[in-house]
Amino acid sequence: MLTLKQDTMLGNVPPDWGVKPLKALLQSNAPGDWGDDGGPHMFRVLRSTNLTNERRLDLSDIAVRALKPEKAELLAPRKGDLLLERSGGGPDQPVGRIGHVGEDLPGHAFSNFLHLLRPDASAISPAYLSWVLFRINRTGRILRLEQQTTQMRNLNFRDYLTMPLPVPPSGEQAAIASVLDSADDAINQARTAVEQASTLRRALMQVAFNCEMTSEPRKNTDAGKIAQSWEALKGKQAFSVVTGGNSSVYALKPLRGSEVADAWFMKVGDFNLTENARCITRTKIGFVAGNNPSFKLLPIGTIIIAKRGEAIMKNRVRTTTVPVALDPNLMALKVRDDISPEFFRYQLEWRKLARYVESSGVPQLNNKDLYPRWFVRAPDDQQKEIVAVLSAAEHREDALRDKLSALETLKKSLMHDLLTGTVRVDPALFNKEERMI
Repeated sequence: MLTLKQDTMLGNVPPDWGVKPLKALLQSNAPGDWGDDGGPHMFRVLRSTNLTNERRLDLSDIAVRALKPEKAELLAPRKGDLLLERSGGGPDQPVGRIGHVGEDLPGHAFSNFLHLLRPDASAISPAYLSWVLFRINRTGRILRLEQQTTQMRNLNFRDYLTMPLPVPPSGEQAAIASVLDSADDAINQARTAVEQASTLRRALMQVAFNCEMTSEPRKNTDAGKIAQSWEALKGKQAFSVVTGGNSSVYALKPLRGSEVADAWFMKVGDFNLTENARCITRTKIGFVAGNNPSFKLLPIGTIIIAKRGEAIMKNRVRTTTVPVALDPNLMALKVRDDISPEFFRYQLEWRKLARYVESSGVPQLNNKDLYPRWFVRAPDDQQKEIVAVLSAAEHREDALRDKLSALETLKKSLMHDLLTGTVRVDPALFNKEERMI
């Protein structure tokens, strides 16, 4: 039995708000049906994979299954319905995701891992209810209702129906849903802008390293067809490989008192730090170089890649902007003096590290995988031009990512504040049409 110390599953609410169990806010609910592989009547059947983590349905890949027409008619989602993930989830994703049905979906049904919730529009705004249930899932509070077997996470649906939910006045419900919908729309627009900027950056890399930024005649080389003034180089001619091989990180003398780190110990996981999205600016472990003379520091401008593992397949290539000592699972490339580290970093990203990996087992890179490969060197002025163009494209993409991150943070804050009544929305600020949504 579900017991709470607060008014609702999302916390305490204002005195003028109602509190009702979910089942009191539904006109009906129904389990799904996966149907059969084949038969005379085929229908598009939604699965858990058609639910996104953002309350929307993804209708790009829908299974086709055989169902009895009368059964399929009962399972056809309507505008305002909610599809609940009753079984599924994973280590980083609780069961209980919600898909808000924006339009009638005739000819569609849904699988037995989903459950249809049909809100009672006279008791609750369907859009508002979708945000409440979405928030319960995203905060992880749904874990209290999760029953995990060895193979599958299941929702205790009986307790799910008894969850006490916040029910503000109807006008405020519509206003809250409208605000959150607007935040969602802004996030989707920002996400699209990021994708477009990323596509543009990759296209510019293609243009740059296909020598399309110069009108020079082309020549055939082992590195492909390149501009006349460019040079084709084998890896061993372009750079030297420096492995990690430092003492164990546990041999580091930690910072003490007022000591400030002037060097950093880098592990593979440090690629994932937000600050290291383009270059290495810090790691999780800082130290004083003078106190740790056995740790070899790499000069600023060294290119860092992984020697093994998923970071290779994710094409992690970074240059250092601070002194760094390496974990043995990382590899450093020191380019020759007439090659800009950033020019070569972009070239490696464009060529993709995965193409150099041995085909069997865990992805690995060694000297023998890189030294025999062909690369290019452009004249200094063209290197600078290419770096400037690609750097500008990166900065544009990063700025858009920052905007997206800020909008996502704002949305989380709005959900918490609006769905608990911590911040109130005046329904009078929304026109009549919006209040009917």
